[in-house]
Parts: sequence; structure tokens; C-alpha cells
Amino acid sequence: MSHLPDACADYTSIQAEAAAGEREAIILVSEQNTDLLLMDDRNGRSATMVYGINVMGTPEFLGI
Repeated sequence: MSHLPDACADYTSIQAEAAAGEREAIILVSEQNTDLLLMDDRNGRSATMVYGINVMGTPEFLGI
């Protein structure tokens, strides 16, 4: 069972879009005001774009 902080009430729709680990990463990035999230999961990446979070996959990060 996951606990969503009150500040992340807007993120409840993530549950349908991404797996548990990706949801937690998206919430953490939003709480910490981080500039970039490294994520390879396609559904998770789609969810980040909906919330305006900058996301990059491993190959892109490595310059491959």
C-alpha cells in the first residue's frame, strides 16, 4: 500500500498509467523539484510528460 502526500493529490491518476516504482519516482521528483528524471519504462515516461516532468531514458543519458 502506497501513501501519497497531500501535496501530490493531483497525481492520483498516475496509478492507471505507471507501475508502483515509477509512480513513486514521479511523486518524489515532484516533491523535490528535481530538474530531470531518468526512467526507461514507456508507460512511466508517458505519465511524466503529462505532469510536465523532464524525463530521459538511459540510452539518451549515455549519449547512445
